[in-house]
Amino acid sequence: TWLEGQVQDDGTFVLGCSVCAAMLAEKDKDIIANFGVRNLDLFKPKRLHAHASSASHEAAVARLLSPDESVGRPLESQSAAPSAADFEAVWAWLRKGGSLRDGIPGLCHFQKGKCMSFVLAEALKRMYRQKLKASHTINLLRDERHARLLVRFRCADLLGERTIGVIGQARVVQSNATNITEATKVLFTQFCTTNWGVPYCNRSDVQIQLDHELFEHMRFSVHSLTTDSADNEIKAGENMRSAQSRTSIRGEAFTPNLSTLIRDKAHASRRILARPWAVDQYLSAISSSLLSASSSLAQIIQNSSDAKAWFEECSRESSRRSVSTVFTHLRAAKHRYESLSAPLSRLCLDWQACISFLTRLAAERAGEPSAAYATATLEALDEEMVLQCALLADACDEAAVLIRFFDQAEVDNAKVAKEVSRFLSRLAYLFDDQYVWSTSGYTQETLAFLQSATHFLAAGKVRSIGGPRAVTQRLRTTVIQRMQAWAALAREVVAAEHPDFELVSCFSCFNLADLPKQSAVDLRRNGLSTQLDEPLRRLASTFSLSFKDVKAQFYDLGNIAAAHFLETGCTNLEAWRWAFRATASSSARLRQASI
Repeated sequence: TWLEGQVQDDGTFVLGCSVCAAMLAEKDKDIIANFGVRNLDLFKPKRLHAHASSASHEAAVARLLSPDESVGRPLESQSAAPSAADFEAVWAWLRKGGSLRDGIPGLCHFQKGKCMSFVLAEALKRMYRQKLKASHTINLLRDERHARLLVRFRCADLLGERTIGVIGQARVVQSNATNITEATKVLFTQFCTTNWGVPYCNRSDVQIQLDHELFEHMRFSVHSLTTDSADNEIKAGENMRSAQSRTSIRGEAFTPNLSTLIRDKAHASRRILARPWAVDQYLSAISSSLLSASSSLAQIIQNSSDAKAWFEECSRESSRRSVSTVFTHLRAAKHRYESLSAPLSRLCLDWQACISFLTRLAAERAGEPSAAYATATLEALDEEMVLQCALLADACDEAAVLIRFFDQAEVDNAKVAKEVSRFLSRLAYLFDDQYVWSTSGYTQETLAFLQSATHFLAAGKVRSIGGPRAVTQRLRTTVIQRMQAWAALAREVVAAEHPDFELVSCFSCFNLADLPKQSAVDLRRNGLSTQLDEPLRRLASTFSLSFKDVKAQFYDLGNIAAAHFLETGCTNLEAWRWAFRATASSSARLRQASI
């Protein structure tokens, strides 16, 4: 067999491949060929099978069976570069979060893996550079967290062809506005430098050169910047377009044509949940005691394997579960604030399992803090708390729809204003008009649960919630008034985070489903419709264009795009892009002029 054990000078017992160790050059050896299996964590059958089927091991076996002058020479001397399959394997390894520290089993050692990952990254950068060189406008997307700055881009050419990619990531020691801007400049410089960061290579062996033309083109083509609402990010955006800033270049702003600062809508939408919820003491107490506090029901189940097993048993034995799924936990990982909506919805779908779990926790963990919490929760649990949780769950569900819309990789800006308007209409429908009582959702499921009584023990006393007359009109009024106040605060947050005067709202005019339709007679008598004049005027002013020309071209291309949109059912972006292409040629322009 090729697997062999050795005892090193320091007394460590190691395992490795004796065939590869003898037949391959050092640069072709992976961790197994180098006898690097030093502990049980590395001794895995999957790793050994991968090594056995690797190209390097098969080459070593071939050399062993037919030894010649190639023994000990690098495999690259026989093949000038790794195969496309090897690069695909490295790409797949990196995409799933694999580390190169110990190499890639059966493929390469650390140094070779690092070189191959650099080749992949540089190839991707060269594709991005070509797209950016041909671009007409660039939108930067910048995110700073935990002393690291990530800068991405979205660019488009004159035909509407868009490209999305990454410029780079940098470490920011003190994340003030100046340092963030300087880090952005450094990332621009590194991105525009061919072969920047090439590993294990002297500078004389490879060409490392800054493309000044690309750097200047990118600077002057940045027209918008998307960040979160943090004060330092907004100030950094102002620095980038100010010639008086310390970050200016030769007395000129770093990005002199930056005209629009856009606040990230996904971040903004999350605040719709967080801010109104924290204002009301009762709603805040529900959030803390049931969902977010370390001693809360959701966090006890989330962080204890025993508690998860108990809750799963209670859910399986529950006869009043609203869904067929047996819940194994409440999904209460606190990644983001909207993560609390998942445990809240699961509570409302299986209240019986939650009560059974709390009863068991109080009995089996007597004398422990978790038992004291379970007892206190059972004593506090009543119809008002249960019904309020259900109303909150419905509100969170509506907010989650808005958050998911903005959290997509590609957001249709033409639908942003319509989606925000839909959310506000749903709040008014559910809580102001009180249709939440009759609309299918968590409130209806909870009302059905409360139709019959549920009995349980709390601190040695028998308690019950629910019953035919448990949900009185007075109780309904109390809980709905809290939600009406919540909805009023949510509308104020929406007005602050998604203002209708913001530039993004003006892109609603590009929603082809709402494009004004005019007959030939109406067009001759009254001219072009004035329905979209306000957003078009704002866009023309922002980008220093003639309103008259913008409006004429908008309807000129818009009617073509709308016809394609209705005919094919494509997206707004695809339809507008098709219209650009259809009118791009000189012959098409002449035909339009004659019409």
